[in-house]
Amino acid sequence: MRKCLISLLFALLWIPCSAQEATDSIDGLEWCYHVGHANADYWDYYRLSGRKYYKGHFYHVMYLKRIITGYFVIDNFSLKNICIREDQGKVYVMKDEYLDLMDAYSTWNKVGDATHLPYEETEEGELVLYDYNMQPGDRFPHVDGYEDIVVTQCGDTITQDGVSRKTILLSNGCKIIEGMGCINSVAGPMFYLNPKKNAMVWGHLKQLSHADGSIIYYISNWDLAQWVMAILDGLKDPNYEPFIVDGKVWYYEHVDYNQYHHNYYVYKVFFEGDTVVDGHLCKKLVEERPGFDNYSPCACREENGKVWAYYSHYSNQPWQKWLLFDFTCQVGDTVTNILTYGSGNFLVDEVGYVSSFGRDRRRVAINRGDGQLGYWLEGVGGRYDMFSVWHVVTAASERFLYCELNGERIADQSSFGDAALESLDIRETISLDEDNTPVYDLFGRRLNGVPNHGFYIRNGRKYVK
Repeated sequence: MRKCLISLLFALLWIPCSAQEATDSIDGLEWCYHVGHANADYWDYYRLSGRKYYKGHFYHVMYLKRIITGYFVIDNFSLKNICIREDQGKVYVMKDEYLDLMDAYSTWNKVGDATHLPYEETEEGELVLYDYNMQPGDRFPHVDGYEDIVVTQCGDTITQDGVSRKTILLSNGCKIIEGMGCINSVAGPMFYLNPKKNAMVWGHLKQLSHADGSIIYYISNWDLAQWVMAILDGLKDPNYEPFIVDGKVWYYEHVDYNQYHHNYYVYKVFFEGDTVVDGHLCKKLVEERPGFDNYSPCACREENGKVWAYYSHYSNQPWQKWLLFDFTCQVGDTVTNILTYGSGNFLVDEVGYVSSFGRDRRRVAINRGDGQLGYWLEGVGGRYDMFSVWHVVTAASERFLYCELNGERIADQSSFGDAALESLDIRETISLDEDNTPVYDLFGRRLNGVPNHGFYIRNGRKYVK
């Protein structure tokens, strides 16, 4: 049997072409949407039921209602319906009915903005609510006084019913899934391009199901709660750069001294593998040093701008929780329980932003108590090794070189601005026969001789040709 793509609003499902079969398959489809803000939340329901013929087209009828969470009360001013149809990957609604949804006495007047309609309008007086044919770079109609909305990316999503659906990401942050519509708008799937400015801060599709209860899409309460918390956290600083990210690698240079020579090499640090510590999901921090086996000194997790390290001296001892970084500090705050510095209390002296590699990062300066300042840079860490806030006078020194994300450099020592370290304290060594002393590259690997160009190490000194 020939099959066609039939859906109204979002239900783009492959079903038989018969009009009656199409109606039977779509009737009863219901979207359950969770929207709210910090003090209250709502459940919005969109249900397809019945159809009618209007201006030469068959439309399905969608009913809308809102339930106030905690009171189990239906907002009677939210009881509305609208006719909707799909053709060739586009979802249409009648403009006059769409505007009527947002009349002065309707709950949806507080959800959608009737004065701002960035939707394509047809000669028949319809609005194109969705166009699943759009590709990256395509734009929605311009509205004076508003920023244009652009398609930024397209991909695929496999939903719970096993169907692979086209996914479209927009420049306003909305995510559209073919057959479902927008799944993450504060204004729900009907007003995702023209939300009313109000107190709502989150919105997400909870479930899409058939009349018989079979699931097309579903997000668990846990995942939804995590998503909401991420939105609320993001409101504190939407530009926050996470520290623990897959694919991020830190590079450090190391030099230690004895009376005969310097030992210099570059090593890297990254996160690899999950582990659970004290009920928290953490990432293992791994050090990779030339000539040594990979070593994981601790496990880390990040929450609300703070990075925690779980460290144990021996496998049979309990984990100890230490603060590795706190990128949310304010001037005058006291920081304590910092890893490697025990329970000492340290005062935050300065907080500001430094620009490098195309972004602004928050920089926190902490006073050790003797006037020496240590620095934490958002998403990057410290100027020395992964664990040192201040310089430690020992027989070895380490310094942060640069950080990469998926092979692309995103920060280096200069990212600390006027607090950047110029170089390690490479001390003078005794004179040795240059012709017979071994030569190494920056990663500590021995070379056959001095390279024709580039950096190399000899007698603990760095050279470049």
